[in-house]
Amino acid sequence: MKRFFRFSLLALMLAVTVVAVLLAYVGYYRVRSARFASVQSELAANGGAMTLTTETEEEDEQPASSWADGLFGENAFAELEEVTLFLNQPAPGLVGRVIQFDSPVCMNAYGQGISDDDAIAIGASSIEELDLDSTTLTPKGYAILARARQLKHLTLVGGETQNEKLAPMADCASLTELTLIDADMTPELVDAIAGIPSLRELFLYQVRWPNAAGWQALGKVTQLETLRITSSKTPAGASPALRDLPNLKRIEIDFGDLRSFDGVRVSPEFVQELAAIKSLQSLEIGLMKVEPPLDAWPALETLTKLTQLSLLKVRGVEDFTAITTATHLKSLNVGEGIQDSSLAGLDKLTNLEQLTIEGEAATENMLEIVAKVKTLRQVTLGAKVTKEAVQRLKEALPKCKITLLNSTGQEVESL
Repeated sequence: MKRFFRFSLLALMLAVTVVAVLLAYVGYYRVRSARFASVQSELAANGGAMTLTTETEEEDEQPASSWADGLFGENAFAELEEVTLFLNQPAPGLVGRVIQFDSPVCMNAYGQGISDDDAIAIGASSIEELDLDSTTLTPKGYAILARARQLKHLTLVGGETQNEKLAPMADCASLTELTLIDADMTPELVDAIAGIPSLRELFLYQVRWPNAAGWQALGKVTQLETLRITSSKTPAGASPALRDLPNLKRIEIDFGDLRSFDGVRVSPEFVQELAAIKSLQSLEIGLMKVEPPLDAWPALETLTKLTQLSLLKVRGVEDFTAITTATHLKSLNVGEGIQDSSLAGLDKLTNLEQLTIEGEAATENMLEIVAKVKTLRQVTLGAKVTKEAVQRLKEALPKCKITLLNSTGQEVESL
């Protein structure tokens, strides 16, 4: 037995080292857990919140086991994904303490308690998305924010959308996406947008156009690749020269998750301009009102790069026959206002693979036209068509997947 309990000094040192490393590992995460709880409590006291991601959630979407929480502490392995701050009063150092704990991917900072002092911490962080509203940040503070070298997406709301504040962001080489909400789109503000050389995507939500000059000035933002506009009334009788934007590939008008009830009001001149953007690859329109009305949608044969077209609710246009002149289309989505006659030439679209016909536009007469397009591989239809008509379509297009939607847009059946 004595021989059994003998061990060398080397073995003792190795054992002590292993135990020390394990204790240090556990201790580190227990301290991290305590710091997290402290920061979370301070955030909650100031009207803030955290969104976390954990390695466990990323792997199997299951919460961490209770034994791990007991050993390492709650949220010990969590990574800070998003932080929201509502600070109506200054909270000195709070932003810095949050970022020092674990630099978040996204930060939403609202209220007059957000100042130039906080900009120092944000500008030195690895934050990727920043949302600002009602802060006391000055142009000097924005110049400090521009130092955030991983900042990709900036959202400005209301009073933050001043050209004096936006202009310093021209020095942020990583900034590729800009969202402006509740902004007055003056020519000076658009000039500040045009001055951000790295900008590729611009989203305008519920913005106002004091005059046509600001609307037309969008033609100066030549670096743009994507333009999105939602819930806005653009100036009558005017349009920006979007054909002069050589990199513009995608336009969304009141489309996607943030579609509004009001849509976007545009002039006939703007519709004509859309048909002249030769670099355009995708045009997606949710709700667009053309005022005064336009007799016919313009021909699209010059748009040789256009492969995606969505016209879900276009009001103020009588005839859409010309959409079949976009012969390079691979995907077409149509809805309200599109009559059977408008798609009579659908078989001319020899590259068309995906077709969606929403709402009452999906008639049996329309399906007879669709049956002639043998290149289709996916068709989605609204609630008006009968199952018998769909079955006939399936027989005509045996290689095509056909999906039926109900009145709320939910999938009910696939063939």
